Amino acid sequence: MFPYYDTMCIYGFNGSDRVMVFIDFRNVTANSFDPRTGRFDYSLMTHRLVAGRRLVRAFVFDGEYGDSDGCDRGRRIRDCLEYNGFTVRTRPYDAHGERQKGVDVDLACTVMFHAAAGDFDVAVLVTGDGDFVPLAEHLKLMGRRVEVASFEGSLSKGLRRCADRVHILDDMGLYRPLDAVVGGCPPGEVCRTRLPEPIV
Repeated sequence: MFPYYDTMCIYGFNGSDRVMVFIDFRNVTANSFDPRTGRFDYSLMTHRLVAGRRLVRAFVFDGEYGDSDGCDRGRRIRDCLEYNGFTVRTRPYDAHGERQKGVDVDLACTVMFHAAAGDFDVAVLVTGDGDFVPLAEHLKLMGRRVEVASFEGSLSKGLRRCADRVHILDDMGLYRPLDAVVGGCPPGEVCRTRLPEPIV
C-alpha cells in the first residue's frame, strides 16, 4: 500500500496527520539528475510522500548562485516550483560563488518555528545530510514525528537511524521524460503538475 519506505514502522499513515515537507534542494539535485532516466518531478515526489495525509505546506531551500554575468542559474526552476505551490526560500552563496551560506540553518530554523507553533504532526525532511540529525532529534523530543526522504547513496546512517520512517527516492518512480512538462519545466513552458491546496 505504501511501498516507499525501507523499514517496518510502528507509526501508521493517519489521514488526519498534518504534514509539512522541507526540501534541501541542492542535496536532492546533486543526486537526482540522470539523462538516461529523465527529469525529476518534485510535485509527484511531494504527493507520494504526503500519501493521502493533510499537506500544510511544502518548502524548498536553495542558494542563489549567480554566474559571472549576474544571472542566477537556479531561478527558472525555483520560479517553476513556486508556480507549482512550493514555498521557496533562498540564501546567497558566499562571495566566491562556491558554497551556500545559511541554507541549512534557514531550513532548521523554519522547521523549528513551525514545530513550536504546532503547525504540523509530521515533518518530512527531504535530504540525506547527516547535519540534520540534531534537528530530527529535537523534533522527536517535541513530540513530532520525523520522516526522511533521500536517495539511497546519499542518506547518512545517522539520519536513517534517527528517522521514524525512511522513504527511498530511488524506488518511487519520480522521473518523467525530459520533454515532459513536469517540475523541471522545459524552456518556454509552465508546469502543470501542482500541489494540493494547503489545509486551513
